[in-house]
Amino acid sequence: CAKYRPDQVNLLLMDMKGAGFVQRIGEGDNKLPHVVGTVTDIAGDETGTGMAYMLGRFLHSMMAEIKKRKLYLSQMNVDSVDGYTRARADLAKHVKDHPGLKIEELEKLPPLPHLFLIIDEFTELMRFSSENEDVDFRKQITSIARVGRSLGFHISQNIEDAISNDIRVNSKARLCLKVATRAASKEMIGTDAAASPLMPGNGRAYLLIGTGSRFEYFQSAYTGADVTRNLEPPVTITAVHPSGDYTVFYDDSERESSPDETGKKVKTGKTQLLRHIQRNA
Repeated sequence: CAKYRPDQVNLLLMDMKGAGFVQRIGEGDNKLPHVVGTVTDIAGDETGTGMAYMLGRFLHSMMAEIKKRKLYLSQMNVDSVDGYTRARADLAKHVKDHPGLKIEELEKLPPLPHLFLIIDEFTELMRFSSENEDVDFRKQITSIARVGRSLGFHISQNIEDAISNDIRVNSKARLCLKVATRAASKEMIGTDAAASPLMPGNGRAYLLIGTGSRFEYFQSAYTGADVTRNLEPPVTITAVHPSGDYTVFYDDSERESSPDETGKKVKTGKTQLLRHIQRNA
């Protein structure tokens, strides 16, 4: 979101652990401009409609978006969202290469951003779907995974014990942070490396493209740090006397752990990044 505009990337957020995840980046002052829809497992409780009803509406909206994108790609005479975007960037050339198209009609077509469906606790969502006769989320999400890549749909999820073979086959890229079990690591990246006790937490991750054409171990950014505090390392100065004794005569290590003297609300890296994205969207 820091790199791409809302007309290039959109986010759909699904939170099956209350609404904490959605509240952090999808609501109120913390809402990213890229977020176009949210649903949680407590959605509908206040109105009495229930989670099943809200999830059903969410699925209907996604399927309607797929149909709409298929229509737009057909009108542009391309077979992918990337091709659609390139064609919109130079309609004159595109019409010249496709004589049957009319530029005045193509100018009315909207941009089609890549759409990321981000699910927190996919396993819980599958459990809810299996227990509810009104919503077959597994069937719908499998359909989206099968046809969605060329239409600009991407699915991000915690998939331990919940991924189907169809979803696995149609998932080109996998990103795995440290996980608790070897089974979870193998499910994601085909190896138990992400469950190693020697692997640090705090953002270390593996990226797998395809079946192994690219496999990288990297450090992702940490956004939870307090940016209002001086992050310079503490300094200790030691004097060496002619007798050979050592005396510490300057030590500011306490500075690092001292509370915020301003009394203001702590600003984290995440908050600062959100404000930057909101200002520049």
